[in-house]
Amino acid sequence: MNAYLEFAKSLEWKNDVSLFICEEYQSFLLGKINAVISSQDEISEELKSLLDQMDETEFHSFIRIPFVAKLFYGNLKNEENTKLRLLEYAFSYLSWLNKLPSKYDFKNIPADGLRRANNSMPLEQRVNYPLPLSAKSSIKIPGMNRGGNDLCMLSFNTLETELSKITSICQRISELSEKTWELVAIGTECLVLRTEMTEHDRFSSASFRGLAGLNLIINSHATSVEVIMDAIIHEAIHSVLYQLEPTHGAFFIDDTTSAALVQSPWTSNTINTDNLAQACFVWYGLFNFWSKVIIDSDDVNEISFGKYNVNKISNGFRKLSLMPFNNHLNTDMKKAILYMVSMFYGK
Repeated sequence: MNAYLEFAKSLEWKNDVSLFICEEYQSFLLGKINAVISSQDEISEELKSLLDQMDETEFHSFIRIPFVAKLFYGNLKNEENTKLRLLEYAFSYLSWLNKLPSKYDFKNIPADGLRRANNSMPLEQRVNYPLPLSAKSSIKIPGMNRGGNDLCMLSFNTLETELSKITSICQRISELSEKTWELVAIGTECLVLRTEMTEHDRFSSASFRGLAGLNLIINSHATSVEVIMDAIIHEAIHSVLYQLEPTHGAFFIDDTTSAALVQSPWTSNTINTDNLAQACFVWYGLFNFWSKVIIDSDDVNEISFGKYNVNKISNGFRKLSLMPFNNHLNTDMKKAILYMVSMFYGK
């Protein structure tokens, strides 16, 4: 099975196929943590004793925390360091669960941004609960190479307004497309809201490879609800792609080729070929979402934004050159991209 192709088809919002990617990612994480604690040493024994204090649902939810899952990427060159960091997260998570005193929260688990275990597992029931929003707790956000890294908490005056806005937008996504909401719910472990000190009026969003599900919204006050809606879906698609990569192969055969710079046919921004490959999935999903909105919505702003996006995305796919991918891209991923591009021939 070509999982990349199946994921592309799921972005037409007609089936639930993206769930299997997330389940395989869960199995990947389980295999990794079981391998880490299998050795008979003092650190492993202590780690096992902490994990034994979690029930199965809590344990499965724990390993999906983006900062915990990140420990299992790569070759685990320093296994002892990995175990020590896992110990810190396990202590912190148990403290967050009120199974240990608060003094053991070494990693500052975000009280307002983590999914409760029974709202998190099994994966398919996440659609029944709001996204976990973090706007009041400190979370370490990786640096972004595009600028806009001077992040800070939302002001007290705007906090509740922006939280309410995001909640309403998520509800609206579920009303407009049940299948899109399923992907957003599954692909978002924590949605972090921040403002930016030096670019206070510039909206942006981000997600992070290796931290699947940690999605960031910056300056939500500075844009429309439609743009935020688009961004929440956008970053969820990236996050599911990041869940797909560990189990179905890296996007590029040779990582050095993924850094070559190209111009995005959708935004005209300079991006690398790795960004371009992922953008094909993101824009395809957004094209199909906004196409549906144009038909089903009775909101003038949604329809107007949808028509603009559908036109922009169509033009971008028609201008897309596959040359940057030649002989470099994961074969299955390239087949998926060819499938998506073919949908725009003649349009």
